[in-house]
Amino acid sequence: MPKIIVQTEIPGSDTALRTLSERLVADNLDSLHYTAQLIERITWAVADAEALESRTETAEVDARPRAAAATISDRPRERRPMSAAISA
Repeated sequence: MPKIIVQTEIPGSDTALRTLSERLVADNLDSLHYTAQLIERITWAVADAEALESRTETAEVDARPRAAAATISDRPRERRPMSAAISA
């Protein structure tokens, strides 16, 4: 049976964390209600995966000695709305 899997990989590790694993039935895809809820679940899973990756990257930077973590290029970038990025 077809399956959608959203997972995040931990950098420097063979570990992958799943945030969504869902079996699909083709007949269900004809329902607008089902597809809308499926897209919503995928959106949540992607956001959760990004948050996990972000926390892992931040933890790696924090684990380094202060001198190594002090460079701007090593720090995780702050997410800003597109309008804030344009005006900056």
